[in-house]
Amino acid sequence: MKKPIAVIRHIGVEGLGTIEDVLKRIGRAYGYIDTWKDTLPQKVSDYSAIIVLGGPMGVYERDRYPFIEKELSLIRKARDGGLPVIGICLGSQMIAQAMGGRVYKGRTKEIGWYGVRLTQEASEDRLFAEIGPARDGPGAVRVFQWHGDTFDLPDDAVVLASSELYQNQAFRIDNIYGLQFHIEVKEADIRSWVNEYKSELDTLRSSINIGKILDDTKINIDQLNKMSIRIFSAFFSLL
Repeated sequence: MKKPIAVIRHIGVEGLGTIEDVLKRIGRAYGYIDTWKDTLPQKVSDYSAIIVLGGPMGVYERDRYPFIEKELSLIRKARDGGLPVIGICLGSQMIAQAMGGRVYKGRTKEIGWYGVRLTQEASEDRLFAEIGPARDGPGAVRVFQWHGDTFDLPDDAVVLASSELYQNQAFRIDNIYGLQFHIEVKEADIRSWVNEYKSELDTLRSSINIGKILDDTKINIDQLNKMSIRIFSAFFSLL
């Protein structure tokens, strides 16, 4: 029997999205580990891969969230054990920190639909080659963003996507991937987040237009979902 996939979830509203669709299609077992109520595993040998989802907390808020240090340790154990890992948004920041990088507040928040440019390395990557060849300039692909933090990467990281505002949008270290943007979201997820994080959006009304986010979602969500299924299918082929 194949080992299950561990899914680290930091808040109930941010789940697997399209990743769950792929896992069900390929018949892989998985289980959520909820950081607000569950104990993180001490070892990684019981799992075939680890998925680290997003959340509203910062990696640097370890005093408020004691699980963060344990989660960073778990990611390092996965690296040492050769386990594939993929992290989304907060998950990518966790990976960057665990691998020797540094997470900190960005100069502005990216919330909504933005273009990211795939690097030349992405065109040769097992996951991102599924998206097509790299193109010059921003806007090569349109993705959904919801973050205010960013990170520096260790020297052995390969940058796969960047944007005008944030250089490190996607990266790979061996078989460990970090995606700053959310390609797993469905339209219902975005609508749920708009409600869940309403207080945050209320403080950003001068720069963030909720109506535009929802209108852009109707335009872009189908293409994003198709892209995400290709990327996550490629990731699970690493197992």
